[in-house]
Amino acid sequence: MSRFLKHTLRCVVFLAVLALLLTGVSQLVRPKNSTRSDGIHDPAANGILGEPDNTIDLLILGDSESYSAFIPMQLWQQYGYTAYCCGTSRQTLYYSEAFLHKAFQKQSPKLVILETDVIYIDFSYGSMLLQEAGDLFPVFSYHDRWKSLKANDWRMTVNYTHTENAKGYQLRCNAAPADASNYMTPSDAYAPIPKRNRAYVERIKAFCDENGAQLLLVSAPSTLNWNMARHNSTQAFADALGIGFLDLNTAHEQVAIDWNTDTRDKGDHLNYFGAQKATNVLGAYLADTGLLPSHKDDPAYADWNKQSDAFSRTVLNWDNDITRSMAEEVRGDLYWFSRREIVSRGTYLDPDGVLHHIDETGDVALFPMQEIRIPGMHNVENFLGVIAALWGEVSPELFRTVAREFAGVEHRIEFVRELDGVKWYNDSIASNPTRTIAGLYSFNQKLCIIAGGYDKKIPFQPLADPVAERVKLLILTGPTADKIEAAVKASPKYDPAQCRILRAKDLPEAVALARQETVPGDIVSLSPACASFDAYPNFEVRGQHFKELVRALS
Repeated sequence: MSRFLKHTLRCVVFLAVLALLLTGVSQLVRPKNSTRSDGIHDPAANGILGEPDNTIDLLILGDSESYSAFIPMQLWQQYGYTAYCCGTSRQTLYYSEAFLHKAFQKQSPKLVILETDVIYIDFSYGSMLLQEAGDLFPVFSYHDRWKSLKANDWRMTVNYTHTENAKGYQLRCNAAPADASNYMTPSDAYAPIPKRNRAYVERIKAFCDENGAQLLLVSAPSTLNWNMARHNSTQAFADALGIGFLDLNTAHEQVAIDWNTDTRDKGDHLNYFGAQKATNVLGAYLADTGLLPSHKDDPAYADWNKQSDAFSRTVLNWDNDITRSMAEEVRGDLYWFSRREIVSRGTYLDPDGVLHHIDETGDVALFPMQEIRIPGMHNVENFLGVIAALWGEVSPELFRTVAREFAGVEHRIEFVRELDGVKWYNDSIASNPTRTIAGLYSFNQKLCIIAGGYDKKIPFQPLADPVAERVKLLILTGPTADKIEAAVKASPKYDPAQCRILRAKDLPEAVALARQETVPGDIVSLSPACASFDAYPNFEVRGQHFKELVRALS
């Protein structure tokens, strides 16, 4: 065998082995479901992966303009159209194309809308190649997931079941007025469309043609991103491609955007009230085409009615003046939750500590707050809010089961173990004084806490009074130990007999000290009030080490 052939064979074998390794590692680290907790990027847009097969008739692609301007559930409520928005922030056309291909693996949309702002977002060949490499081998996109792998990741099976009630739309109600004085000023100019962007739109058009879908270009109203030069170029491009173009920036009378109230960020994006207007015009346009069927009365789409009800439900905190004042902005069904008062509709905590749901059908007592496994009054409020949001979708029995069994999220007041009557908690995410203070008030007794770490040059005075009042043993470690101790001792509420302060050189020594100094009935919490960078790469690694140390105690 010649030297050249041997060298070629080695290269082929090497590439084959590399491809196998990349495939195996990619299968391990790729998210197994389309949720944020499973690590998937852009979970709202990727929610389409969990939709039942061949149920989406309208696919919307684009950057943040798309998910701010078009409300799929409004199209369902008004016309019975099934739409999903796969818009993402700063989406480039190669990412639009990737979403298009992903969507068509399970769906057969009749219409694909491309929001036109994406046509003018330039990108490098390097970023394009990285995206294509990530599509081929997900390890390039999800290489950092190794830090958060779960048991189901090792089973290697992907099962996308998560769906989004909002179908990719992202709700914003705040308003920031725009200067529209030069908006859509008449012009004969043409804005340049990058050559590779043209090529990608042509590829998207060809893919739609091959799969029996029509492509429609739509421009969402925006004073900052759109002008007549872009309109002229886009219209000419659409004409050349033989596709439709709907520019809502030129449909002033139909859309009737009020740039004082209908934008959330001075004309860059629409808020919910502007999106309602834009979606009204889009819906009427689609109805005139007769392209999309209505599934409103189809029993196979009954879940869309349920999800529509959930999307239209707003839950606000009655106990907070700011959220209470938002009631007049609610356009759907309004529910309240309160831990202080009985509300007219929603959930509340009665004087005996029992959670209730109340509405037009009656008042239902659910379970006492003592059954909620995770500590803290803020978690009682969390349960009240969740029950108000999901009432009718989840049984009362399941709410109670979750309250009893849900142990919380890792590193967030996470129960580790009980040893000789002492309970140990991992609150490593408490990397600033505010989070540590919240943890201190989550328990109905004084705590023993381990604090200190990397010095972010923030003041510790706000921590002083709560520690003096709520901590019986303070074990300090790391570069901030001196600062924290000085702040606590300067508090007028500090009593050295009621709050002892000890020092440890590192976390293992701090855990050993806590084991030595505590008695049955005590609670020990890792509540650092500082970042971890003095000893650990992040708070997760710090929390994991703490749990290993506590579990090793005997």
